[in-house]
Amino acid sequence: MSKSAKQVPENHHKISDSEKASLVVATLAYQSTDDSQWMFFISQAHTWSRLNISFSLFRQLCLNLHIMPRFAEILSAFGVRTADDDEYFTTCHCQKASITQKGGNGGLKRSGKTLCFLSATTSMPLRPLTCVDICYNVRFVERHGRDGLTDPWSFRQAAVYHSYSYERRTCSWVFVQLPKSLRARLKREGRPLSPLLIHVLIHRYCASEWRWYINYLSDLVSKMRNVSCFTRIDRDLKGLPLDFQQSQRLEILRNKIRRVHLLLGSCISTTESLMDHARECYCQEGSFETDSDRNRELILELTQHISVLKMHAAKAFGLLESTQSLDLLTTKILEFRQTHMAYDLNTSMKDIARTTSNENKLIVYIADQTRRDSKTMKTISMIALVYLPATLVSHSLCSVRSLFIPFRMAKVVQEAMG
Repeated sequence: MSKSAKQVPENHHKISDSEKASLVVATLAYQSTDDSQWMFFISQAHTWSRLNISFSLFRQLCLNLHIMPRFAEILSAFGVRTADDDEYFTTCHCQKASITQKGGNGGLKRSGKTLCFLSATTSMPLRPLTCVDICYNVRFVERHGRDGLTDPWSFRQAAVYHSYSYERRTCSWVFVQLPKSLRARLKREGRPLSPLLIHVLIHRYCASEWRWYINYLSDLVSKMRNVSCFTRIDRDLKGLPLDFQQSQRLEILRNKIRRVHLLLGSCISTTESLMDHARECYCQEGSFETDSDRNRELILELTQHISVLKMHAAKAFGLLESTQSLDLLTTKILEFRQTHMAYDLNTSMKDIARTTSNENKLIVYIADQTRRDSKTMKTISMIALVYLPATLVSHSLCSVRSLFIPFRMAKVVQEAMG
């Protein structure tokens, strides 16, 4: 390596051995065999926990690596939280340092842009770059492996910071909450990997579970569709497995699918921004990468990766439309059942009213019969009141006469014998 290549640029200073030791312990850093790559891994116990690094050590890491301030904006999406908020924030930023001519003296000029602006600057005259920084975050899904939960999936995110020094031919990486499988692979590599290859691996690993998660959501939609579409409403209305909770579960499912669709769109945007960055920094004449053909293949792989993400996004959008029509069908079925129940209720009310009317008629008939019986009893009572005194007198006279008959008979017998 030439003498000029060994010089440290103004915006990059060497990390001391003591600083490296403390950062290695704090971030589980990994160093390539030729000391051309430094990787710092920052993790979390779980998605809603704090980062496993103190503020002082992270500040030291930022100062030593000259990390661009925009990376702090990305890190604000990590850390302790009690709710799944800020779930759609995804961004990508690039910062370049180039050599400009100022009165014949060489100087460094650093410019920071979001990558959506890079395509507008490619027509400008190219200047030799001394340092390139890029940072972004990627959203993905992963199985959480916890028991007792109905949904085996969780939404995750990873953050990446990459800085490359053209003069020193070295690069530094800061990874926040990478997938475990990708982290293990990067640590297993004994040789330094191409920076673009590492970016491709990050996007490939983070997108590897989208297919299976969308299939999982598709199965849930199919089950709800079977309940709504293949139930004989005219026969199974009373035992129909549809209620208001079905609409609630459907809304929760729609929210998950909507989130998947939006996150896939953000992943596509980030990958496209990375492609713009790669075309400018990895495939130009005089770039730091000697294997430009390999880089073009990797960019082609990123293009294919974007096509796969667009396919997943189209599938998610189709599921979203299916849930919308399914929600409408569920609402119609519930309205039909409500109407049928109202009809049955009205029929029952009519039957009750008819029965009540018959009972009222019977009560009126009984009351009329009672009135007639009362009139008859009144007549009988009047007759009894008229004839009862004579009956009592007659009965009394008969009783007195019966008392004197024995005396008279005894007197007649005595006279006959006398």
